Amino acid sequence: MRKVLTTAAVALFAISTLSAVSAAPASAAMVKNGQSCKKLNAKTSYTFKGDRYTYTCQKNPYVNKTRLTWTVAECVTAIKEEAASRKDLAAQRAAGLDASTLGTYQLLVDMAVDLRDLACARGV
Repeated sequence: MRKVLTTAAVALFAISTLSAVSAAPASAAMVKNGQSCKKLNAKTSYTFKGDRYTYTCQKNPYVNKTRLTWTVAECVTAIKEEAASRKDLAAQRAAGLDASTLGTYQLLVDMAVDLRDLACARGV
């Protein structure tokens, strides 16, 4: 009898959870980095746990170069920062700086790549 009641309670909980999830309006759906979108430069934003996220519909060079996807604003900034760091490193190499200084510039490039990986990952 106890096993039947426990099973019934779990089933009731699962059904109520599934019906609550399916009853959520489509307009409340959150977009994520890498999801397909239809209109170039369309923007959307939402607040989640006190943080505001802004997405733009564009070709995300990190996720998919060929189709339009939602791209979070921080991803675009991170890609630009990475490109600038790589350009600085190349300029310092061309200037013939010593190895320790070049190591610092390489560290900045590595940090920019890590930041890009975090900001541009699919599903963010």
